[in-house]
Amino acid sequence: MRAAVPLLLAITAAAAEAPQPLPTLPPEARTLQLAAGDQGRGGGTAALDRKELAADLQALRRAVERVETALRQDPGLGAAGAGHDPHAAAGHGEPAAHAAAGGADESAEPVASPQFGIDRLSMRRRPDGQHTISAAIGGEPAEVVAKEICTLAGLRLDLRDAGGVRRPVSLHVKDLLWRDALDRVLGQIGLSWQEESSGGQQRAVVGEGPAEGGEAERSAGRALDRAAAERSGAVAAEALYLLARRDLDAGHPSEAMRRFNDLVEGFAEERDPAVRSWVQRSVRGIGECMVQLKQYREARSVFRNYISRAGVDDPELPRVYLRAAEAGRRLGVERNDPVALDEAVEDLHAMLERFAGRDRAKDPPEVAVARLMIGGLLFDARRWQ
Repeated sequence: MRAAVPLLLAITAAAAEAPQPLPTLPPEARTLQLAAGDQGRGGGTAALDRKELAADLQALRRAVERVETALRQDPGLGAAGAGHDPHAAAGHGEPAAHAAAGGADESAEPVASPQFGIDRLSMRRRPDGQHTISAAIGGEPAEVVAKEICTLAGLRLDLRDAGGVRRPVSLHVKDLLWRDALDRVLGQIGLSWQEESSGGQQRAVVGEGPAEGGEAERSAGRALDRAAAERSGAVAAEALYLLARRDLDAGHPSEAMRRFNDLVEGFAEERDPAVRSWVQRSVRGIGECMVQLKQYREARSVFRNYISRAGVDDPELPRVYLRAAEAGRRLGVERNDPVALDEAVEDLHAMLERFAGRDRAKDPPEVAVARLMIGGLLFDARRWQ
């Protein structure tokens, strides 16, 4: 026992002389990312603090602007989702008013009809990207009026076997969506039309009675346009979301991104839970558009924006965590960026801390996916152990 005392004293002295580990660094704040264990500022339907909301919107706007800058520098990105951007050129169904205005000027002057002049027929672009007709026409042949509307809209009028097109029609409207204006002109003489593409050019094909195929879809689209034009309330927010989603599903991610962003900026301060749910979905939609455009860094920032605004009861939240991590993984793999891979792992760890419980049987299915993704990310980062 006495022999053990000197040995114990020697060990204690050696431990006292050994360098002590440095204290860990404080957590570093990350833009648009939650701290671990944060349950989300959104709290479901509670209104966000105005300063926090303004900061979120500003960050989101900057991300969208960076992607739009990338699109201008490389127009091919707009077709990344397997379809052309309808705002790419006036010859592909893009209204001439948009092309004449340079494609982005929200305060563009109206474009005059070559036949009737600006006082009788003109088209202009609204801030939401829609193109509208203003007209003061009476007693003119339907064929002439329809052709002028199509010219402004960048379409060629195809009458085929339509009869009675020389009958006079009237059109007195102010800022009416151009498709609705064409409906009114042709409807006065019992005709309808549908949009078709041939040889890279869009045509308005006129026929007797209801148009074959796509008429119901076109009517639904015009109804959404009218609802979205209200710019207030849950119905308008939903209509804007559905229009953006339709663009995204059709392979037009850049146009869809602009629509989603218009919805977020126009309705962000609404307190109605029904409206705020569409705002939240649109934030996610912006991220999905950026993924299709291969702008993974910006997409990840937008998904984090969604996470920061969502309440823990948001059923989409686990999937958004996965989408943020997936965007980080693609960024890391494509650019050989180990930091992006590490940050993707951090996103998944934050998700597990938030949703994984002791009883794995009760975990959301996304928790198991997250665990598997962490393994894949470590493999991508060559961290074999």
